[in-house]
Amino acid sequence: MSWNAQYYAGDKLGGKVVAEQVEASIDISKADDLPEGAKPHAGKFSVRWTKTINGPGKFKFKFSADDGMRARANGRTFHNVWNYTKETYEREVKLNAGPNQIVIEFYNGGGPFYAVATYEKIAGQDKQDIAKARKQVNAAGPVTRGGLQPARIYEVDDDGEPIYGSRYGILYCSFNPKSYKIKKSSSFIGKGLDDDKNFAKQGEKTTSKPRELTLKEIWFDSSEPAPGQPFQDVSKDVEKLIEFAETTAAKYEANFQTADTAKAPPPKIAFMWGRFRFLGVITSVKVKYTHFSSNGIPLRAKVGLKLKEFRHRRVYPAQNPTSGSDKLDRMWQVQQGQRLDLIAAEVYDDATRWRMLAQHNGIDDPLTIRPGDWLKIPAL
Repeated sequence: MSWNAQYYAGDKLGGKVVAEQVEASIDISKADDLPEGAKPHAGKFSVRWTKTINGPGKFKFKFSADDGMRARANGRTFHNVWNYTKETYEREVKLNAGPNQIVIEFYNGGGPFYAVATYEKIAGQDKQDIAKARKQVNAAGPVTRGGLQPARIYEVDDDGEPIYGSRYGILYCSFNPKSYKIKKSSSFIGKGLDDDKNFAKQGEKTTSKPRELTLKEIWFDSSEPAPGQPFQDVSKDVEKLIEFAETTAAKYEANFQTADTAKAPPPKIAFMWGRFRFLGVITSVKVKYTHFSSNGIPLRAKVGLKLKEFRHRRVYPAQNPTSGSDKLDRMWQVQQGQRLDLIAAEVYDDATRWRMLAQHNGIDDPLTIRPGDWLKIPAL
């Protein structure tokens, strides 16, 4: 994300903004580096740069300026040298989870000037926080309606680690997915053939694209409350999921409607189901409400979800060896006309595995299954 730069006439950062533009970096040292509206004031002017950096993590900033420069993170000053010096300063600052508003200000009181500011991420979360967060996301969640450990979605940092103290919390599925699909693609462009009948390397372009995860069916269901308890609006769980697809500013920043913070990207998340884990950003959410109470409260929702990977699977952080389960039972709702052998053929491409399905579900007579029954589908 680039810097939003506002230029002022005079060295007080006040009055009318004479020029405003988006800048890829903070690096000015001559009048030609300034926007047109600021050039007439090059002898004495001031600038305020703002941008949003998503945390958590520790960042190192470097500052060099003639005349003065200062910096704030979320309103807290971490650099303030408001006078000319030839020194370059390094400052380390720890940023919180979610969007952090960075403001860097500079003034030139006359004569030559320069202003340079850079930053880099030097560390992620503290090891203690990572350990606490891993414990939370790997803990047994509320079981699904079929009595299984649920698939879950939670926020992660740039390294793919769960974030301790994330405001999103952990979202659990009422039913585990019946299936999921992984897509991996790349593109190749070559011009002409060489003497060996290979496409010439000159002009060759190959691009490897991130993996994509498609979940056609994630179910949220509140149609069977505990005895004596009222029906719960399942749309509240759906809204929690949709929040994962919105700007992080809406979750972390009270004044997210400001022009700068509202541009913060959506959170990076993990979809985890037993040993399977996918680190990505949600690109699509589709919701269909399918069941309601007598007074119109939504009780069941079918959600389609797509994610695009942000971190290569080879460098996913190590999974806690005690987390998850190799037995990734899925749930299957029996439809009209389905038998155990037909279900086994569709799930395993092997109709003879109907006996395994019967045994796993405690079914003595395969003819007793009825439309609407839920079956546990064990992994092979």
